[in-house]
Amino acid sequence: MRDLGNLLREARENKGLSLEQAEAATRIRYKFLAALENEDYSALPGAVYVKGFLKTYATYLGLDPKQVVGLYAAMTGLRETPQTPAVPLVAVPMEEARSLRPFIIGLAVIAAALLLAVVYVRLPWRGWLGLTTPTVQPAPTPTATVAPTATPTPLPTVTITPGPVSTPTTLGEIHVQFVVTGRSWVQIVVDGQVTYSGLLENETREWAGTQKILARLGNAGAVDVTVNGQHVGFLGGAGEVVVQEWAAQPPTP
Repeated sequence: MRDLGNLLREARENKGLSLEQAEAATRIRYKFLAALENEDYSALPGAVYVKGFLKTYATYLGLDPKQVVGLYAAMTGLRETPQTPAVPLVAVPMEEARSLRPFIIGLAVIAAALLLAVVYVRLPWRGWLGLTTPTVQPAPTPTATVAPTATPTPLPTVTITPGPVSTPTTLGEIHVQFVVTGRSWVQIVVDGQVTYSGLLENETREWAGTQKILARLGNAGAVDVTVNGQHVGFLGGAGEVVVQEWAAQPPTP
């Protein structure tokens, strides 16, 4: 049976990844990744950190995190820490709720006073009782002097000659656009040549080829894809490693 270190190393090498790329994508330090692949657990902080590193690294490499952690536990004889018995709950006497009656009565009195004030202002019988409101005369509006409008000078007629129209993408080519809305490690192979390999974060990139384009994504949930002007969307979920290939359509004879 293959040991844990070889399993991690072979999974990384099969994806064509280096430890530097894995460090950038997982944010686990290079020396810790090397220690995991070499099974040098004495160079790691502790069992709790090792399990966390293994889960993150396994997810990045497309392995089952539970199986990887289980293999580590079987190799090291790790046992789950028993849970501490729960502390029994002690009933604490609550202070008797204060009566809200005085507060409610006060609010009712204020609301009644406001209602009487509104009725006093609005109802017409105020005039019958001789309670008239003095009329406020509006201030006279000053007369503004309008300057004569200048007649605009006619502009000369300009004839615009249309320029050449851009030609859309033709068959026999493949164009891929990535809109990265988070952070993801990306490797692009165009017509058999690696044209990009690194970390993208909150940016837009485009690639074009005449045969095919192959993409490896370390976090498919952060990369929105458009191929030849057609929106494809996200190829996977957050943290999911995806490999996708697009081939150019042959030109019509």
